[in-house]
Amino acid sequence: MTWILAAYRRRGPFPILTLNGEQGSCKSSASAVLRNLVDPNAASLRSGPRDERDLFIAANNSWIVVLDNLSHLADWLSDTLCRLATGGGLATRQLYTDLNETIINAQRPIVLNGIAELATRGDLLDRSIVISLPALDTEQRRDEAEFWSEFELAKPRLLGALLGALAASLAQLPTARLVRKPRMADFALFGVAVERALGWSPGTFIKAYESNRGGANSSALEASPVALAVHSLAGQGHIFEGTATELLDELSSYVDERIKNHRSWPDSGWRLSCILRRLAPNLRASGVDVAFGERTPDQKRARIIKVRSTASDASSASTIAESQPSVRTHLHASTSPSDAASVCRCRRSWAFPEPPAAACVGTRAQGHHSSASIR
Repeated sequence: MTWILAAYRRRGPFPILTLNGEQGSCKSSASAVLRNLVDPNAASLRSGPRDERDLFIAANNSWIVVLDNLSHLADWLSDTLCRLATGGGLATRQLYTDLNETIINAQRPIVLNGIAELATRGDLLDRSIVISLPALDTEQRRDEAEFWSEFELAKPRLLGALLGALAASLAQLPTARLVRKPRMADFALFGVAVERALGWSPGTFIKAYESNRGGANSSALEASPVALAVHSLAGQGHIFEGTATELLDELSSYVDERIKNHRSWPDSGWRLSCILRRLAPNLRASGVDVAFGERTPDQKRARIIKVRSTASDASSASTIAESQPSVRTHLHASTSPSDAASVCRCRRSWAFPEPPAAACVGTRAQGHHSSASIR
C-alpha cells in the first residue's frame, strides 16, 4: 500500500519493489495491476534492457519501469537500477553529431519480478522492498478476460480510494517524525504518514519495513561466500588485523576447494577489498565490523583491514555460519550468475569446514609466519 501511494508522488526516492515466487504465483499479473493503477501503458511489462541507455530511455518515456520475468540481474543493471530509484542521469552523444549531448535525468518507481531472488547485492537490497508471493491454488485461477473485465469495473473505485488515501497521507506528512531514520528515510517518513492517515497502530509501518530490510540484509550475506567466511572467522572470537591479501589467505582456510574455485570467490586481495567494502554495512548489521585503516609503512602501502565481532560473546556473529549444515551446495556445477542466485535461493548452504589449527595462530599452511594478527 505504501509503495503504490508513494508511486503517485512527483519525487522520490522510490524503493524498488521486487516480487519473487514460483511459477503461477501471479507475479506478472500483480506487476501489470500496479502499473495500470499508476501509469497505464500499451506495453505494461517489459523485458530486461540491453544496456543502461535503453533503461534510461524507457524511464524517460514512462513513469513506472516494470521489468518482467527476469532470471538474474547483471552487476551493471543492479547499479543502474539503484541510480534510477534514487535519482540519476545519463549523458550520451547525440546521434549524427560530434559535440552535442543528450542528457536524461530521471527518478522512477521500479517493479521487478522473477522466480529467483533477483536482488543479491547489498546496495540494491538496501533500496528494495522484497515480497515473496505464494503459489496460487488451481481452484483460485481465473481466465484473463474475466479478471481484467472485473478489474476495469473496479478500477474507478480503486483509484478513488488510493487517491483519497494519498491526500490524507500528504496532509499527515509535515508532522511525521522518526526517532531513528533508516536508509530511504524520505520513503520511511511517508510510510509513517500513511500509517497515521489509514489509522494503523503506531509503529506498524516501520516495524514491517525494518523486518523486510532485515530479511534483505540476510539475503545479501547468504548470497556471498565471502560474507559467510568472514562470519566463520569472527564467530571464533578472533580479531584479525592485516592486509587484504593476508585476510584472503585466512578466509581461504574456512572454505573448501569447490568454493575457492568458484567465480564468486575473490582471486586477489584487491578484489576481496572491493567485496568487503560493498558488504561492510550488511556485515555490521549482523554483528561483524569490517574497518579499513591506515596503509602499511613499507613500499607496498597496503591498507590494513580489521575484522572483529561486535557481539560480546561472538554468538550473534556465528549465527549465520552455524546455521549452515554439512549439506554442501552444487556451486562447482554453476557457470553463470543466475545459477549461483538460484542455488542461494534454494539452498542457502555454503559449506565451511573447520579451519586448520594453523589459522588460529596466524600461520600459513606452508609453515611460514604471517604478518597479520589474529587474537
